[in-house]
Amino acid sequence: MSQPLPTELVSLIHHLHLNEAGWWDKGIRQLIVSLVWLNGTMRPDAVSRALQEQYSITLETGEVRKHLQILSSAGILVAMPDGSLKITETELKNLELSLKRSKDEADEVRQVFQRLLQTHCPSLDVPSTWLLFNEDLLLPLIHEMGAKTFEMISGTRHQLEETTTFPSFLEKFASDIQDPLRTTIIEFLNPRNLSVRSYVLNNLNTYFFLEAGNMNQNSIAALLHIAETGHSLKLFLDTNIIFSILGFHNNPSNEAVQSLLKVVKQLSDKINIQFYVLPITVTETKRSLDVKKLDLANVKFSPNIASVAAELEEFSGASRRFAEACLNAGRALTTEEYFGPYLNNLLTILRAHGVELYNDPQLNSYSTRQQVVDDILLSQQYEENRWGNRAKGYDKISHDMILWHFVSNLRNSPLEAPFQAEEWIVTIDYRLLGFDEHKQSQDTFRMPVCLHPSGLIQMFQFWVPRSAEFETALITGFQLPFLFREFDADAENVTIRILQTIALYENIENVPRETIGHIILNQALRDRIRVEEEKAKQIDLVKEAFLEVNIKITQELV
Repeated sequence: MSQPLPTELVSLIHHLHLNEAGWWDKGIRQLIVSLVWLNGTMRPDAVSRALQEQYSITLETGEVRKHLQILSSAGILVAMPDGSLKITETELKNLELSLKRSKDEADEVRQVFQRLLQTHCPSLDVPSTWLLFNEDLLLPLIHEMGAKTFEMISGTRHQLEETTTFPSFLEKFASDIQDPLRTTIIEFLNPRNLSVRSYVLNNLNTYFFLEAGNMNQNSIAALLHIAETGHSLKLFLDTNIIFSILGFHNNPSNEAVQSLLKVVKQLSDKINIQFYVLPITVTETKRSLDVKKLDLANVKFSPNIASVAAELEEFSGASRRFAEACLNAGRALTTEEYFGPYLNNLLTILRAHGVELYNDPQLNSYSTRQQVVDDILLSQQYEENRWGNRAKGYDKISHDMILWHFVSNLRNSPLEAPFQAEEWIVTIDYRLLGFDEHKQSQDTFRMPVCLHPSGLIQMFQFWVPRSAEFETALITGFQLPFLFREFDADAENVTIRILQTIALYENIENVPRETIGHIILNQALRDRIRVEEEKAKQIDLVKEAFLEVNIKITQELV
């Protein structure tokens, strides 16, 4: 369980902006003020020891003395007759007001959580769930993101619990509570809620600064130099990021990636950033869309069916977007009408979003390179052992391994710290991120190659001035672990089978949408359709389901 940060420290550090000149020295002085505040009075030598013992920050005696002199000159600290230091009365009142604001904000945030929990999960006890949420999910995630940012700039890796995939927290609750609780947490982490945004980011920045305290002075100096002079980044997008750019994930996920694109635009005068896509990623994206096009080709999305399908959790983003398009058009579109433009003009569409094709002749040789082949085979074995029938297919594994090795090899010179790297893979695929971590664990000096969007946005704090828009992007990135979950392709296949069968009925467009919804979500029908391969028997099963629904409706009307 992650330990909460002292409220007094959080209320001080939240004034720290990592893009401002002198943020490191300012943060150290805030730590010193926090120590004196918590202890009442402190001798100068005790300050040095406390920085080391409590925060693992080692400063030379002269450095500590310099910071104490600055704080004294600013009227924040005053020396007592015995040589100890205390906070001046004027500053103490200011700090107490700041602490009160922090506590009031925490109370307001807790009330937001309470209202959402009572709406979606009324059976759960609010105080105990709030405590569990903070201690077993929010704080570990804050610590993880802070540590990941520290890892990005220092190269020092942490042994972190696996919190990003989120199921371990949900599994503490009954199965029927897990989905509404997920909804509660996603709505709670609403970046437009100023109090929640401030609560999360204040804790995140405080934890990051404490992690950065473990960096040596050379690393800090190099980081400050890059932040001042600018940097260049080549960001290679994985297929899942492309799908979000196209709008083919669920809406909050699409918004999260769009937030990343907006932040990049803000950085155009401070840092040179270019998004790239490899030809193999274009091919994989088209392959996935082509499969979706074929799957849905025999489904007739009349308005009544489309209105149900557009809200189905069992549908992938691309299927739901197709249903929405049919609903908006007021008729059943063909899959060629909808998916054709994406398949025929994908690069043109991506370029409109600032993504360029990165074509390198050497890329063709990667599929036969021994290192790549070895990793494909190892990943195949791991996927089958770990995920069973949900394992990635050969084509997807091959794409991931070629992408990873290609971008890794683009880094010609040795790197002292990850933030010096220019080439990165941006992905929300936790299996690829896990492979990247596995590669790091095999080589002490290997730097990460893959970046989660949330980590990328967090790193941008060194260049982007804090604003409401940027804070929104940070929190939206923070939501991502909750938004992206393993999609149940089997559930979607069952839904498509039912819809394909329904499409065979005459005048199906006249059937009420409520009846269509009952049929699609009928669990008994879904269980039987899942194992039934014969089309004729599938038709009989759907017919039986229609009869059952009609009988039930008739009985309710009597």
